Amino acid sequence: MISSLIRHGRVAIGCRFLGSCCVQQQKWHELSASDISFAIKKGEVTSSEILEYFIDRIEKIDTKDINAVVYRDFDRARPVVLIYSFEKLIILKFLIGPAPACWMKVLRMQTPLACYTGFLSPLGKTLMWLVTCDMNLLCDYEAHLNSIGWPSRVGSQEKQGKVAAPLDSKVVYNLEQAGAIIVGKTNVSEDLADWQCDNAEYGRTNNPWDTSRTCGGSSGGSAASVASRVTPLSVGTDIGGGIALPSHFCGVYAHKPSYGLVPTTKQSAQGQESEIGYKAAADMLVHGVVSNYPQDCKLCLEVLMDKRFQNLSQQKSKPLNQCKVAVWDADPDEHFVVSDSVHHVAHSFAGELESMGVEVVKNPVPKGFSSKFVFDTYLSLVSAVYQARMSEADYQELSREIARAYTSDCGGLSGSFNPDYILSLRDHTISHRRWCELNDTREKLRLMWHNFFLHEGFDFLITPCASTPAFPHLTDTSKTQRLSYMPSQRTINVDDVQQPYHHLSFWGSLTSSAFLPSTIFPAGKSSEGLPIGLQCISSEMQDFPMIDFVDKFASELRKKN
Repeated sequence: MISSLIRHGRVAIGCRFLGSCCVQQQKWHELSASDISFAIKKGEVTSSEILEYFIDRIEKIDTKDINAVVYRDFDRARPVVLIYSFEKLIILKFLIGPAPACWMKVLRMQTPLACYTGFLSPLGKTLMWLVTCDMNLLCDYEAHLNSIGWPSRVGSQEKQGKVAAPLDSKVVYNLEQAGAIIVGKTNVSEDLADWQCDNAEYGRTNNPWDTSRTCGGSSGGSAASVASRVTPLSVGTDIGGGIALPSHFCGVYAHKPSYGLVPTTKQSAQGQESEIGYKAAADMLVHGVVSNYPQDCKLCLEVLMDKRFQNLSQQKSKPLNQCKVAVWDADPDEHFVVSDSVHHVAHSFAGELESMGVEVVKNPVPKGFSSKFVFDTYLSLVSAVYQARMSEADYQELSREIARAYTSDCGGLSGSFNPDYILSLRDHTISHRRWCELNDTREKLRLMWHNFFLHEGFDFLITPCASTPAFPHLTDTSKTQRLSYMPSQRTINVDDVQQPYHHLSFWGSLTSSAFLPSTIFPAGKSSEGLPIGLQCISSEMQDFPMIDFVDKFASELRKKN
C-alpha cells in the first residue's frame, strides 16, 4: 500500500496538508532539536507536521535575500516521513528493528544533498531533526557528503554536469540510519575556498543579520540556514575555519570535531566501506555541526562520529568551578590583529567566566608557541591538500605561474610578486620530502598543545574566531585572489586599517594544524549590532566534555539575562 502511494505521488500530495493551524502557531523554530524530539515522543506533534512547518519557513524566509538552502526537494521528504511513521507503529507492535537502509535507496531521486529530517534512530529512540548539509560533495576527491547518483559541483562552474561517485559518504549513511530524510542542499563558496559564500551556479548567500555582509565560508549556507532558523541543525566542513568563521559571523553555535572523530570516507549501500571510488580522508578536514543550541551539537555529533569512538560520548565533564581556562583576547604575539570589538568581547567574557567560579588565566602561551610559525605551517599543509584535488589543467597553470615568478638567470623572486604568495604557491607543487618535514613539524605542535592542556593543567582555551565581525561583501577578482588560504593583494578592513585577507585563517589554523577540536559560541555583539563569536579549544578527543562546558556556561548566561 505504501509503495503504491509513493509510486503514484499520492503520499507527497496528501502530506502537504498534515500541518494544522495549532502546529503553525507553535514556534517550533525557537526550540532545540532535542525539545522537538521530546514533543514528538509525547505525541504533541507528528514528524510530518514538523517537516511541513520547517518547509514553510524555508519557502517564506529563505528567499533571495538570504539564499541559504539553494537546492530543495521537499516532495521526496514527505513520503519518507510517513514510512518512518509506519516504522514506529511496527516497532511498537512487534518490537523489531528500524527499517532497512534500502527503503531510503528506493526513494532516491537524482538530486543533491542537504536538508534532513529524521524520525527514528536505530536504537528505537524518537528523534526529529531538520538538518541541512552543505554542498561539500567532492565526487572527485574527498567523500564530502556524497550521496548515490547525485550532482556534486561544490559551487563550481567547471564541475557543472558532473555527478557524485556511486557511494554515500559515511556521514550521510550515519544520518540516514538515525532517521535522516533528504530535502535539499545549502550553499558554499566556490570550490570551498573563500571566506564568502558565493559561486557562479547558486549565487551569493547573505548574512541574516545584515544582508549587505557576508555569512562567511566555506559552509556559509549552513550557518545562515541555522541563524535564520529555517533548520535546527546543519552539517558542514572545516579545514581551517570553514565552520567556525560562518558561525561567528552569523551568531550560532558550532562544533568542529577532533580530526578523525567523524569519518570522511565513502561506503556502499550495505553500510560497508567500499573500494569503488574510495578516497582516503583529506588531511586536516573534518565534518562538523552547526546549531542554535550546544546540546544539539552533541546530539548530532553522537550520530556522525565513527562508532569506534562511541565510548567518548560517555566522558564526564567537570563542574564550572573546577575548570581551569585560558582566555586569549588577542594574538599573544601581536602578529595577527583583531578589532577592538572582538578584543572587548573576549576580554569581557573572561570576566563572565570568573563570575561563575571558573579559574581564568588571561593570555598564557604554550611553551615554544609562535603564532606566525603555526600559521605558516598550516598554510603549507593546506596548500598541499588543495593541490591534490586540483584538475591537471589547474595544476599545470599554477606550475607556470610559479615559473613566471622567478627570474630565469638567478632563480630569485620577481619584484612584481608577493613573496608570501609565491611561497604558498610553491607548496601546491610540494614534494613528499617537504610534506614529511611539515608533518614532523605538525607532530611537534600537537605535543606542544598536549603539554599545555595536560601538564600545565588547562582544561580549555578560549580565543577569537576571526579578526572582525562579518564584513561587507567584497567584489571578486581572479580566482586565485579569492582563495581564502592564499596570500594575495586582497584585504579586509579591521578598524579602518587594511589587513591581509588570508589572515582570517589564523584562528582556525590553531586547531587544524594540530588536529584539535573547537566549539564556537556567540559571546556578544559589535557596536553595529553584529554577532561576535569565540571558540573554545580542548585537547584531542575531548569533544564531549568541551561541548558540556559550553552548554553549562551558556545556561548560566541565559539565567543572568
